[in-house]
Amino acid sequence: MKKQEKIKIGYKKQEARTHLVDSNRKIKALNALYEYCEQFISIKDKQAFSKDFYNSFLKGIEDKHRNEFPPAVRLEMILKLLEVDTDKLKKLISEVTTIRVDVNNKTLEPLNKDFNVYAETPQEIERYNDALKVCEGLHVLQDKGFKMQWGNIINATNRIVWYNHEKNRLEPHEQYVKRGNNRYYL
Repeated sequence: MKKQEKIKIGYKKQEARTHLVDSNRKIKALNALYEYCEQFISIKDKQAFSKDFYNSFLKGIEDKHRNEFPPAVRLEMILKLLEVDTDKLKKLISEVTTIRVDVNNKTLEPLNKDFNVYAETPQEIERYNDALKVCEGLHVLQDKGFKMQWGNIINATNRIVWYNHEKNRLEPHEQYVKRGNNRYYL
């Protein structure tokens, strides 16, 4: 029998939720930034624009409006004449850059990220399989009519297993599989 490379043992639900919320916030902030910038310039390549928002915006303004003004007029004056609110622009850019989540700037969709937890080393896979055998044995006893007090079983196994209330079953404890020591896991 061939050993598996890695086995899924858990899912980082809170991190996945946080990532989704932050992705949506960043997409909303990007939309607001692009909408404001497109009042003054057209953004052809959002990927290139997103590398340096402020300087890309200034270059776009200069490319679009430089011929409309005498050469002696500075870019700051052009921005003022076009009624560009640079404080608002900087605030929108700041909102986008402070959110530390990567999104596809072209399609404005969150990048897929794997929030699964895996048993990857041979020791982790061995601990997972051992704890799984305990769970399966207890489920067999339960199917034969034995009443199980899951809390007592979890404590008796020194928390190498835990009760998954969503799946309504006993499973190997993720922290035991990853760490391998027999401390109480919370």
